[in-house]
Parts: sequence; structure tokens; C-alpha cells
Amino acid sequence: MEFGKWLRLQWDRAFAWLLVAAGAGALIAGWVGVSGTPYSAEQLPYIISGGVGAVFLLGVAGMLWLSADLRDEWRKLDRIEEAIRERGSADLTPTGQIYMGGSTVYGGPVVPQQTAPHQMVPQQPVAPEPVGATAATAKRTKAPSPRTRSTRRPKEAEEPVR
Repeated sequence: MEFGKWLRLQWDRAFAWLLVAAGAGALIAGWVGVSGTPYSAEQLPYIISGGVGAVFLLGVAGMLWLSADLRDEWRKLDRIEEAIRERGSADLTPTGQIYMGGSTVYGGPVVPQQTAPHQMVPQQPVAPEPVGATAATAKRTKAPSPRTRSTRRPKEAEEPVR
């Protein structure tokens, strides 16, 4: 690949390397300026311009490099999604989940699909605790098990003493 085409496609990585070189140059120039004088008052401008400037330039370079890496990852994900769509055996839902053969596929391992979200089984309601009750004084009500045909009713929680 020729250099001009690479530079046009990878402009953020090239600019990041340029900023790394500029940051290293600022750091070296600051060090040379600080080492050239024994007085602290004369060293401060070199520390500020060289050290702080170098940290800023290196930070921007790192941000550009990470941005380029993220763009590459999104391109890979777009190619994977396009290949799945062309294959036609997957059903992409509006939420972005991919269903293949009764399993939900997402970044990690394949998880068997138990129930659809609209077929969730409701939980048993929990009786509220009396106002002012503590763990020692409150009694929870428990529904009888459906396996036993008991006619017993759960005892009601006692009122707290006021």
C-alpha cells in the first residue's frame, strides 16, 4: 500500500505518532532547560511549558490511537453483521440480539433461550411488613404449598406496640 493512501485511511494513527514525537520533544526540551539553570525561578517556565505541554500532547495522542482502535472494532462488527445477514439463518431483533437455533448469541457464550421476555413467570407476592416492625417482631406470612391440600390459613402479622 502506498504511503499517501495509508496516510489518508489511517490519519488518526499518523497524527497520534506525530503528537507522540512532539510530546517527547517537548519533554526533552523542558529537561534541557531545567538542567541548564540552578535557580528554581528560572526552572518553572521550562517545567510548565515542557512537562505539562508534553503530558497534554501525549494524552491527545493516546485518545486518537484509542479512537482508531474503536473504529477498527466497529468495522469488524459491521462485517460480521453483514455476513450473518447474507447467510440468512439468523433473525436479528430490534434490540440487537441474534437468535440462532433457539439460542441467544451475544458477545459471550451461547445461552439457551428459556422463555421469551413476554412469557415471564410472575413471582409470588410478598406480604408487606407492619409499620415499625423489626426483624425480631415481624412475622412473615407464607402461602400453603400447592402440593398439600391443607385448609390452614397463614397467621396475620401482629400489630406493633405503639
